[in-house]
Amino acid sequence: FQTTSADIISELALGNNIHSIRDGGHYIIDFVNIEMQLMAMRSAIPFLTILSFIIPKIMKLRIQGINFSLDAIKERKKLIEENRYKSKRDDILHMYITAINSTNQKLLSDSELISELLLMIGAGTDTTSTTMTWILHFYMLYPDVYKKVVDEINDAFPDKSKPIRHQEARKNLVYFTATVYESMRLQPVSGSPTYRMSSEEGVLLEENIFIPPNTEMGLFIQGAHMDEDIWKNSKSFNPDRFLGEEGEKLKKEVLVFGAGVRICPGRNLAWLEILTILPNLIRKYEFKLPEESILGPQHVDEITGEPILAKSRAYIVTAPKYPQRDCNIVISHKI
Repeated sequence: FQTTSADIISELALGNNIHSIRDGGHYIIDFVNIEMQLMAMRSAIPFLTILSFIIPKIMKLRIQGINFSLDAIKERKKLIEENRYKSKRDDILHMYITAINSTNQKLLSDSELISELLLMIGAGTDTTSTTMTWILHFYMLYPDVYKKVVDEINDAFPDKSKPIRHQEARKNLVYFTATVYESMRLQPVSGSPTYRMSSEEGVLLEENIFIPPNTEMGLFIQGAHMDEDIWKNSKSFNPDRFLGEEGEKLKKEVLVFGAGVRICPGRNLAWLEILTILPNLIRKYEFKLPEESILGPQHVDEITGEPILAKSRAYIVTAPKYPQRDCNIVISHKI
C-alpha cells in the first residue's frame, strides 16, 4: 500500500511517477519512514535533532530527499522559464512555484518549496497506506465482515473487465464504506493529539469546566473514538453502526481527518485511494492469514471477547509495531 500511495502522491504532486510499485520501493519511502520516527522523537526530546546530522544512514536519506525535491523544482522552473511546460492540469508543484507568499508578497524560496513538498509526500504516503493496512487487518480478524464486503463488491461490480472507479464505489459500496469508517474509528492512524488554541475569551465546555484564554488544547482522537456516550460497545468492531440515517450522523464523529477549517486537506485524496484500491484488489484476489499467524478470529481478548489486534506503535502515524510478523497475508488470484 505504501508504494502505491507514493506513486499516486508523486504523480499528483510532481507530475512524475516514481514507479515504486514497479521497482519494489524507492528511497523517498525510506526517507518518509525514518523521518516520521524522528519527528516523533524530536517532539519529545528536541536534543535528538542532532541524530539527523551524525548518523550516516539518516544523513544520506535526508540528502536524497532534499535533492529529489530540489531536482524536481529546478526542472519545472526551467520548463516554465523556457515556456516548455505543457500539461492538461496544474500539479501541486506548479501551484507552489507560482504561489505568492502572503506575508512578504514574494514567490516561495527553494527551501520553502522543498519543505512543503517533503511534508506533502510524507503526510500523503504514510497515513493512507497505513489506514488501508488496518482495514485489511480487520477483515482478516472478522471473516464474516470480510465475506459481506466481498459479496457486496461482487454483486455491485460483476464485470471484472472494468475497473471500479471511486465515484461508483462511494455510491454502491455502502457496507464497504461503513467498514472503512469503523476501521478508522477503532484504529485511527493519527498518532498524536490534534492541537488548537482556546479563544481570547476562553471556552466554557460545561457549567463547571472552563478553559482559560489562549490555552493550547490537544484532542486525543483515540479517546474520543471510545466515548461510550457516542459509541455503544465502543471496543467492538461493528460496521453496522454506520449504516442508515443514524449511521450517517455518526460519520461526523470520526475525527481521524480532524474537523473545522483546519480539517485535513488531503482527505478527499485519501478517500479516492481507499475507494479505488481496496475494492479492485478484493474483487480480484483472495486474502487470508497464514496458518502460522499468531493473530486471527480465534485469538480473542479475555476481557472484551474481541479478536486481538496487532500491536501498534505511534510515532506521527499509528501503525503495526511488528509488520514483518503481523502483516503477512496469503494472496491468491481468484479464478
